[in-house]
Amino acid sequence: MAPTLLGRHYQVACNDCQFVFACDGINIPTDRQTVCPNCGFAGNELKPAQFVAPDRVSILSTQSPERWDVVAVSLGNESEASRQNAVKRVIALPGETMGFERGDILIDGMVVSKPLEIQKKLRIPVFDSDYRRPGDTDLASRILRVASPGVPEDGTPSTASAQSLSAVVDVEDRVRFQPITGYRSKEAGEPADAIKDFYAYNQDLSRKLNVVDQLFMQFDLLAEPDVSLMFQVPGCCPARITLNMESVDLEQDCGGQLRHQSFQMPLRQGIGLKIEISNFDRRLQLIVNDCEIFDLESWPEQERQTEGHETPLELAVAGGPCRLNRLQVWRDIYFFDWGRFHFSKAELPQAGEAEYFLLGDNVPVSTDSRHWGNPGVGRSQILGVVSETP
Repeated sequence: MAPTLLGRHYQVACNDCQFVFACDGINIPTDRQTVCPNCGFAGNELKPAQFVAPDRVSILSTQSPERWDVVAVSLGNESEASRQNAVKRVIALPGETMGFERGDILIDGMVVSKPLEIQKKLRIPVFDSDYRRPGDTDLASRILRVASPGVPEDGTPSTASAQSLSAVVDVEDRVRFQPITGYRSKEAGEPADAIKDFYAYNQDLSRKLNVVDQLFMQFDLLAEPDVSLMFQVPGCCPARITLNMESVDLEQDCGGQLRHQSFQMPLRQGIGLKIEISNFDRRLQLIVNDCEIFDLESWPEQERQTEGHETPLELAVAGGPCRLNRLQVWRDIYFFDWGRFHFSKAELPQAGEAEYFLLGDNVPVSTDSRHWGNPGVGRSQILGVVSETP
């Protein structure tokens, strides 16, 4: 159930950037070498002192499990000898159909969106500016200077600046986030054209990786009131979010059709802003100082004509410099069929009157409703809702 709940695992601190991540303690690489998902360093050794016991949980009785609940379920035949308990997440409720498309879950043919608190439990770390390699103290390999609009494409250097102080990124013009190859390959740590669905927990798993352009970004920002900030967010309907003193302007490019909306900014106290941006599950959310500015459908189904990873994640500044404290980037969990999925769009499975469809959070290795001969789990098999024990 990683990243939510972990079995026996190693708690690894990257030898290069010191980023801490978990690695499965049962299926481990034969060379005992692991790759850091933050910086791509591939020489982290698994050591006995890093071994951690499984997470402990409590099971709370419930009559009606809800979508996204983590539940304990009894699987197998009726005989006690063949039954075993497992932990899965409720996805489809009684009477609903379930399917998948480009990593998203479809319920009754429509993408189902995860609430913000569930997003934060399931999101997979991609980058944290608090952790950087010794030879890259200014994050030059991850925060790239970009020529401003109007600069000739003749190799003229940009006047943009992306210097850092400790866990701080100073921005004077325009910068771009650079993905890296953060999985086991000869190119580990090298620049990549897109973020992929690598799970640091599954270091010994070999499979085709999927491109993920659904991201969650969070940072604290220091900027004078007259500074204007523009965020370019990837996705099949790329978005530009511009924050001013009193308003937020949103532009979405939906298949060449530009859509524009304006929203009011919350009252500012001082020059600090806490910014959260999510485009999980085909929705676009902006939260400023814990106040939701908007929560909108990111792109209509009929207008999804481009791959979102073609649009980079960028930040542009006008009216003066600003400072980002601890820029963090996560990706959405990517649901897929593992090559054995027996559902089709023409005949999606439907849960019975007292059945639920369950999935494991660690999608690449979970055996769940995608694979069971009977995908539905009866209410009588659900032992209760799982709560993590401190």
